[in-house]
Amino acid sequence: MFPYQINDKITLKLPQPQNDAPALFHLIDSSRKEMLPWLPWVEKMTNEHEEADFLISVLKQTALQKALHTVIHYEHKPVGMLSFNTLDHEKHSAEIGYWLGTRYTSMGIMHTAVEALCRIGFEHYQLDTIEIHAASDNLASNHVAEKAGFQLVEVRPNQEDLPDGHHDQNIWLLNK
Repeated sequence: MFPYQINDKITLKLPQPQNDAPALFHLIDSSRKEMLPWLPWVEKMTNEHEEADFLISVLKQTALQKALHTVIHYEHKPVGMLSFNTLDHEKHSAEIGYWLGTRYTSMGIMHTAVEALCRIGFEHYQLDTIEIHAASDNLASNHVAEKAGFQLVEVRPNQEDLPDGHHDQNIWLLNK
């Protein structure tokens, strides 16, 4: 199934820690200002070795089928990550998480990749429901969910714990 070629420019691949860590860390580091308000883990990612360790840990989660983490490649270069952060095999559901280097935003890459991951989830993991949780004021993340066909089903007050405090959380849902 992997690599999963979405189109002539975008591919989802399983992480290769030694190969992907330098490029992904560079993207995180150069996108820190834009990512930090929405992704608290960004502050703790301080070097390529930490990124490689993270990629090794998510490969273990993938091997146990507890999650599925992929690296988004655009024109053969890593540009971000897209994951089923959780896979619930009993409920046939998953929650998606994603990030993209700042210089690759607003190009349609993420919503295209999210649509592809949903196809993988429905076809290969027999999922019935896929969720995206996003801070209500994270306009870019909410736009991705909406553009990928998800429906806003709930707003949870003060559920998103971010560096500047608690934010309302949008729950987006896509059914098979």
